[in-house]
Amino acid sequence: IIQMENQETQYTFKGKAYTAKETNKIGLDDIVCINGIVGYFDALLSDNVILLDESGNEHYIERIAIQDVYLLHRFLSGNKTGISIGELKEAE
Repeated sequence: IIQMENQETQYTFKGKAYTAKETNKIGLDDIVCINGIVGYFDALLSDNVILLDESGNEHYIERIAIQDVYLLHRFLSGNKTGISIGELKEAE
């Protein structure tokens, strides 16, 4: 994690630096940072989300425990698999 002078935070994923962006929606395969864990948004389950980190490890994060969500890279614009951050934080 790199803190830039103008308060932008950058994260490195698979050797590339990404600037964290506030977002109201993320989709499957987007590169995101959730609660400080960087990875691909791999799955949305009823109580958890799964992030796949650069080493291929799965991180299960409880939806109700989600505090911070940043978009690093959008996989597809207009991705139909998107979910709003508000909905993401609510377990079913």
